[in-house]
Amino acid sequence: MTYLIKLLTLAFCLSRSVGQEKESILLDLFDYSVTFRQSVCDRQREISNGTRSLGNALEGLNLNTFLAADGRYFSLDESGAIDALAPGLIADLMDGLASRGRFTWRNSFGIINGTQLPENRTYDELLTWSAQSFDVSAVYWTKSISRLDRGVSFPEGFIDASVIMIGFTEKNDSSLNMWSFLEPFSTTVWIMIIVTIFFSAAAYQFLDWCDHRADALSLGNDPAQNLFLTAMTFTGNFEFQPATNVARLFAASLAFWALIVTSAYTANLASFLVVQNTPAYEINDLGDAVKNSYSICVVRSTITEQALKNAYPGARAVEVESETELFSGLREGICKIALTTRASWDEYQSNRDVNGDCQLAWIGRTFLPAEGGFATQSDSGVLCTSLVRDVLNLHLLEMTETREVERLWKKHLQQTATINCAVQEEPEEDDDTTQLSIEAMGGTFIVHFILTSVAVFVAAFHLWCGRFKCTKMKPQFVRSTQGSLHPTETTLGEQNETNGVSSEEVFSKEIGPARGSIQQQCEEMINTQNQKLAAMAKQNTELLEIIKGINTSEQESKTLKSELDFPPELPMWENSLIDTYLGEGEGTG
Repeated sequence: MTYLIKLLTLAFCLSRSVGQEKESILLDLFDYSVTFRQSVCDRQREISNGTRSLGNALEGLNLNTFLAADGRYFSLDESGAIDALAPGLIADLMDGLASRGRFTWRNSFGIINGTQLPENRTYDELLTWSAQSFDVSAVYWTKSISRLDRGVSFPEGFIDASVIMIGFTEKNDSSLNMWSFLEPFSTTVWIMIIVTIFFSAAAYQFLDWCDHRADALSLGNDPAQNLFLTAMTFTGNFEFQPATNVARLFAASLAFWALIVTSAYTANLASFLVVQNTPAYEINDLGDAVKNSYSICVVRSTITEQALKNAYPGARAVEVESETELFSGLREGICKIALTTRASWDEYQSNRDVNGDCQLAWIGRTFLPAEGGFATQSDSGVLCTSLVRDVLNLHLLEMTETREVERLWKKHLQQTATINCAVQEEPEEDDDTTQLSIEAMGGTFIVHFILTSVAVFVAAFHLWCGRFKCTKMKPQFVRSTQGSLHPTETTLGEQNETNGVSSEEVFSKEIGPARGSIQQQCEEMINTQNQKLAAMAKQNTELLEIIKGINTSEQESKTLKSELDFPPELPMWENSLIDTYLGEGEGTG
């Protein structure tokens, strides 16, 4: 399989044998005494008399071309020949133009290695010299008024060379973050909070078990309620009702811990929701950066630097030698803003070495709209080089309309991209700088654990000594509102607070003498109740005698009615009259 791949690669390279040409024109930079520009005036005349079309005006011509082997737009292989597999955007464009214009360029070109100039030279000088010395300067040049004034002409541009600002900016992540409320604390802190809640609930449960008076809520038999109240303390809702000293010590420690942790959480959460989402600075245009005295990185002697100095002479410009140094200066804090072209940014924003964390971004509005492309000498009479410009312009427009230029540009971006910020995950935040770590919060946990341990130890010691936990109970009677006595139970510890007195001594001295008085009260109560019951029984007997007499009278009345032949069923009012009559008769008789 590997052998087959090698054969296919070799076949592809042979099919692209035109890509193996090497530099044929040796250059002496800025030597104006030698020119490689050819005369095309005869072709210009043929166009003028109609014997040749503009599209074929350069047919058969070997166009002398100036190139910059920068490794970005034009690449050479290790042997110094044009790279057969990835020659670069410039080579692909020149191949497309040569195919349409029926000329060649690969056998007659001169190159400059890289794009970095001698210290005493400018890019404008390089442009002027290359345009005067070659038929076409096939380098990515930005079109400007000052360069046109130098006698340089520009065909149709194929690159967006608009000047823009690059800087650090926060990403606008509008996606839903289900766990953003956890960000104020690190994972370790959250684990410690959960452990502390369970530990505190268990400690308070132990305190209440040692002494049922520890809390007025009597949580000893309800661990779930105890755990719930402890967890609610984290929210600032304190519901415990400590009644003993050890319970108060624990409650004070827990409340203090909850206060510190809740305050820290609230403050850091506000920082995450507000401060973190606020951009470090907001710039709408270059004027804002100059007004705020921001340092601005620009590549020396480029059209970008000229535009900045012309528009803002007092700007804090930081000159660098290359695009790579431009972005390095931005990342290292040498400058806050970097000025570059849109095309350069489209390429470098997907470069891992420049924008590996995807934190650099285009900010503000476009500073200077412009386009970039090839350049030629403006010459319509001596060597008629303007014809070369016109032919290139024609075919570049054709390639633009057919979207060939756009396709080649996208291909170039795909080949040079080493990272895709569109799908790049958000970089992880540094816990030491954004989240409260266990190192910052550990003191609060330690203090609470120490105080809780002290409370548990004291409660255990009291339990061991038998001062608070006692199984012997004594009755105590409390008089109710009805005057009756109801027994309650209290511990011996509640009856005695004197140190050094045992439970047996308390029982013999206090409870023994009180027992006779209590028994006497009970006997008096029983006698009183018996007397009341006897009186009630007597009243019931008298009541029974009265009821019995009433029943006898009623029976006699019924007998008399039957003897006088009255209807068996008369209205109630008639019966009442009869009864009245009979009663009156008996009274008179």
